[in-house]
This record gives sequence, C-alpha cells and structure tokens, in this order.
Amino acid sequence: MYGKFKVFKKLGFVFVLSLVIGALSVSCVEVIPGGFETGSSDASGGEDGTENGKDAESEFVSPEPAGGTDIFHEGRGENKNFVVVIDAGHQDHAMNGTEPNGPGSDDMKMQLTSGTQGVYTNIPEYELTLDVSLKLRDELLKEGYTVVMVRETNDVEVSNVERALIANKYKPSGDNDYICSVNIRVHANGFDSPDMRGALMYCSTASNPYAIGELFEECYDLSMSILEPYCELTGMPQYKSPVMYGDDMTGTNWCEIPTTIIELGFMSNKEDDILMATDEFRLNAAVGIKQGIENFFSQYR
Repeated sequence: MYGKFKVFKKLGFVFVLSLVIGALSVSCVEVIPGGFETGSSDASGGEDGTENGKDAESEFVSPEPAGGTDIFHEGRGENKNFVVVIDAGHQDHAMNGTEPNGPGSDDMKMQLTSGTQGVYTNIPEYELTLDVSLKLRDELLKEGYTVVMVRETNDVEVSNVERALIANKYKPSGDNDYICSVNIRVHANGFDSPDMRGALMYCSTASNPYAIGELFEECYDLSMSILEPYCELTGMPQYKSPVMYGDDMTGTNWCEIPTTIIELGFMSNKEDDILMATDEFRLNAAVGIKQGIENFFSQYR
C-alpha cells in the first residue's frame, strides 16, 4: 500500500485521491501485515516510507479476534518464515462424535471434550487458554513471526483431528519458504485432588507409531525450551514430573510438525487457579512461552 494512490470509479467518472507535496507537512498511517502501524510525520522522509533512509518508528496494534478457524497472520522481516501454530485448547462446547486416535487407527476417541474449569474462579478452561493464546499471538507478531491461530473466539466447532490438520498445512516443504514450524497446544489441568499444582509439558513418546513419533527429539526440545522461561516469568512452579509422555492425544498424533502441549497449571488447585486468573500472569505466560519458542528456533538459524 505504501506509495500507491487509490482510484475510485463512480457514475462513470474517475476520481483520483492525490496528495499535495511541497511546503506542506503531511502525516500518513498505514496498517501492514503483522499488526503494525508505520507512520511518518515529515515529508522529507525516504521514498520507501522511512525517515531519512532509516526505519520509521512502528507501533504494534493487536488484531481484532477473527471468527472461524485457521486464522493466518503473516510475519515480517527475518522471522517471517518461522511459523507458530497456536491451538487454544477446547471451545465453548464439546463435540461428542468420535474420530481415530491417529491416522489409520481403529481406536476411536471423542472429537473434543469440554475441558475443565476453575474450582475457585469458575473460569472455563477454554476462556483461559484463548486469552493466553491471543496474548502469545501478539508477542510473536511483535517479533515478526508468522502466526496461525486455530481459533480466536470461543464459538467455533473444530475437533482435535481438524486442529492437527490445520497445523500440518504449515509444514515446511518445497511449496513454501518456511524454515521451521511448530504447534503449541495451550491447555490447563484439572484433578480430583486440590493439592496437585504446577505447570507441565506433554509430548508424544519416541515409540509413537504415527509421523509425530519421528519428531520426538524436536518435540522434547520444544517442550523443555518453553517450560523454564514460562515458569520463571509467571512464578508457576513446575509439576513434580515437568514433562509427561503419552500417545493418547489425538490432536498430537495427527500432527506432522514439532508439537507440544503446555498445561499452564491446575485449575483444581486454589493457588494455581487464582494466579492464572490475573492479567499479569497471562501476559507473563505469553512472554515466557514466546521466549521458549525463540530458544527452540535459534537452532535453525
């Protein structure tokens, strides 16, 4: 859009929107991919929208949440070809149909559970995970990463298999320029005992029979990269077994890119539940997860 004029046709006449450049000082603002507004308040700036040949100051503008699924936010600069798919766990209703636990599996599982909720705050898991996920989206977009949101609202209908297939669309291949893509599944725990607390990561095993099994090392590295900065910034303790392994997660078994689940904390524990309800925690959670993702991406540069 930079440096271009818009031409509008109406009733057979052509009106050209033009700018008078001379002694007058002008101001222009343009929203560009990634949620940035770039402005120049001096007509002496460079021809490419920069001031004196240098990048003008840019201010991030958080995109409004979009309806539907598979919401693509294009990155910018040197991080553009690093892709983060964010799957905010659950939605505002369960899906009671069944789907295979993995490609070709005869083990049929529920399409999507309703998730847990805060025992003390009554906040549904799907609301918590979406808020943290949107904040994570913004932190990544600020750094120029390409971000794909499985959902940005609660009133969607997308099963575990469908979530994984969205992530698989952004697998690096000869058809795109992606360097590395990861899938971050954001969840929170619940348990019968109120004593269990802390964050943990959940990834597939090395013996997983599906494609994700071949990515065990990457999934483990991704998990470990995220856990430490997340806990450090939020003050959430690590669960006694900070990384758990299993091949029973449909939304992971169908994935073909490095994938991990972060369990933010236990909504059945009073301390965790109250902590996770605060805006400060949720922003710090997003920043911590972002730092972990960047640590993981650093090996591909």
